[in-house]
Amino acid sequence: PPAPVPSSQVYFEEHQIESIIQHALNRVLASQPSDPLSSMADEIDKMDIGLASPKASMDAHAPPGPPADAASRLAARVAANARSLEELDDKLGQAVLHAHARRIAGIASSLGIKGAQTRTVRPDYYDQPLEARARIVQAPSPAHMCKSIVMENK
Repeated sequence: PPAPVPSSQVYFEEHQIESIIQHALNRVLASQPSDPLSSMADEIDKMDIGLASPKASMDAHAPPGPPADAASRLAARVAANARSLEELDDKLGQAVLHAHARRIAGIASSLGIKGAQTRTVRPDYYDQPLEARARIVQAPSPAHMCKSIVMENK
């Protein structure tokens, strides 16, 4: 039978994900680079934590039969690390979007704007008909929709 899948919390703690992300985040906040996500990935890479363990990569991608040669094992590890980085980049991107949405909601509230909502949409959002876009952003009708651009001088 297949091995049981550990709970998310156990996995999270076992791999020290919080401390790794916190360390990278602190470094990026201290330096405030123009591309924070790439900088976080660089910080994680500098920690040499091995996003995907060589054994796990080999076990997951090795074909049945004789052991794969070194190049195949390396290719499997690189592929596993690339997937891990893509997943991390997606999660960090979502976290940044949520932080911006909370910040914008706070600004709107402080200005006395009531009922303002932010929505993050897929890249093909504007390819959809107006009625479909209203459903995506959960507006009662297209007449209830409003697009605003928030800019900040620094």
